Amino acid sequence: MAESGRLNIALVGAGGRGLGVRLPYILLMKDRYNLVAVCDVDGEKARKVAAEHGIRAYTRLQDLVKHERLDVAAISTPGDSHHAIGAYLAGQGVHLIVETPVAITLPTADLLIDAVERNGVKLEVAEQYPRDPMHFMKRKVIDLGLIGAVLRVHSLFQTGGYHIVSSLRMMAGAEATRVTGVVMDMPIPRVNASAVRQFTTEAWSMGLIDFANGALAITAYSPLYHARALGRKTKTLFQVDGTTGAIVEDDVHLTTEEQRLNGGRATVYPIRTVTRKVGDVEVLERMEIETDPKVTWENPWPHYKVRPAGLAMVEEMDSLAQAVVSGGPTRYDARRGRADQEIVIAWEESGRQNRVPVDLPLKHVTGYEEELHAQFQERHGCDPMDVERLVDVFFPKV
Repeated sequence: MAESGRLNIALVGAGGRGLGVRLPYILLMKDRYNLVAVCDVDGEKARKVAAEHGIRAYTRLQDLVKHERLDVAAISTPGDSHHAIGAYLAGQGVHLIVETPVAITLPTADLLIDAVERNGVKLEVAEQYPRDPMHFMKRKVIDLGLIGAVLRVHSLFQTGGYHIVSSLRMMAGAEATRVTGVVMDMPIPRVNASAVRQFTTEAWSMGLIDFANGALAITAYSPLYHARALGRKTKTLFQVDGTTGAIVEDDVHLTTEEQRLNGGRATVYPIRTVTRKVGDVEVLERMEIETDPKVTWENPWPHYKVRPAGLAMVEEMDSLAQAVVSGGPTRYDARRGRADQEIVIAWEESGRQNRVPVDLPLKHVTGYEEELHAQFQERHGCDPMDVERLVDVFFPKV
């Protein structure tokens, strides 16, 4: 730990995610973190970042941990590398914030979890969707019992995979027990979604997720919704149905007992975002609903002058810092990230097995995971469980 009491942190991975998303928040939270190094297999890129910020550059993890007194590493490398890089650093006693997914399969996630727990380090998964202030406000509405018990959660054309699963689990308030998946891979004319992502097929999927408390989630998504090139995301929906009300997008629909008994329409209460101008930034003060009594969610970090959308990043980094200093748990740990991936894997496996429901927890390695492991071996020339070799592998973004 730095003499100032801040946590010494290294950025591992100097690609778009590391430089464009993670690094700005490390620099923003200078009261908690002290940036000391950057590590990337691309030495030129690492040296450029180091020169810009007055820190040291490394191209190998082994040299990074040998020469730096690290408290934390921010792993911003491609997803199929997370388990190996994380397990290696955990073995060196370094706490971790890991971009999503926590790992690509359950065996690789378990390898990382074992390393974290065996070495007594903290891990925060950088899953931002359920950390959004609007999500916190919606969950508060549910916890206060305003819409009754959760019956269904709908997400159509929002996002997919572990991102939407994390949001659905948050709203349902329980663990998943069964997943039914529908998957379609259809050829389409080439679509350039970004400089590194092109599509000649559309992987569309729909999932039904049963939760232990009786709630059901219904969701559909395709990666092409981000590209919008084919008009796939003209409308979206995120809705939580309760026994006595609903949350529809950013509005809360509530009924009084008299309205329910007499068939009256629900009263709509918009969730309002209250900000204050600080320089050229609209800083969130609170979220509120003008019910009686008023419901509010206050921003715990107003001193970090970021827009509301940036608070998810602040929340996850604050969580890890608090856990490291206090010895307590992180708020989105590796087991929670694993639970997200387990649902996604079951969803894919169900779709591949002619839409047969898959019960959770999974008891065996699925065919879908075996396929991912085979692809990993072919792409990287290395077994996905061989941490010692994988720390020296170049993982290109795919």
